Amino acid sequence: MALRSRRAQLGAIAALVVACVALGLGGRRWWQAEKINRAIADGSIAGFAQPLPPQALFAQADLAVRARHIDRALDLYKQLDRYGGELRVAALYNSANIHLRQALEFRRADNEPALITPAELAKSAYRAALRIDPQHWNARFNLERALRLRPDAPEGDPPPAPSQAERAATTMRGSTLGLP
Repeated sequence: MALRSRRAQLGAIAALVVACVALGLGGRRWWQAEKINRAIADGSIAGFAQPLPPQALFAQADLAVRARHIDRALDLYKQLDRYGGELRVAALYNSANIHLRQALEFRRADNEPALITPAELAKSAYRAALRIDPQHWNARFNLERALRLRPDAPEGDPPPAPSQAERAATTMRGSTLGLP
């Protein structure tokens, strides 16, 4: 009987130790999450040691956009590519929005050649977001806006031939370049 009582006491102590360790680990995670949330709220998240959790990276990117540090924001959104799910979709959507805004600014400034790259980047990011989440209606709507800004070339049509000034001289033997 005493042996059974001793085993029960040891089992209870072991369960108590396991519960305390689990509680301590959970409390530590909660404390770290609370610390990161406070840093996100007051804007001091940039000073945190790396690696940050993906939600903190997303918050940093949002702060960079608000501070008009567009390249920094795009880099942070790019880092979120390795994470899946909703956060990756949101990062693709937000980076596409940045590119679409840039393209629209070029359109307002009548700089048509400059809007090509950001418009294409926006379309690409919206499509990537829609491949992950086909029901993302905001991405669909903004993809339509980007397509109206810069329509895709119809498939099957060859690219336009270069003008006479852009043609390269051939180096094939047996062909003349019109020289005497």
